[in-house]
Amino acid sequence: MDVAPDFPRLTRFLHYWERNLDGKLYAVRIANAELVRPQEIGYAEHEIRLH
Repeated sequence: MDVAPDFPRLTRFLHYWERNLDGKLYAVRIANAELVRPQEIGYAEHEIRLH
């Protein structure tokens, strides 16, 4: 996890990308972890297979 609002890990990665990798980034999206919480994700109780 990174620390908002500065995002030091993301910033380090983007600087690494610019220095060492070919190809430019078009866009970077940052998502907030509070949008999806573990208690909101459920597991399936049944599995059905069709041939």
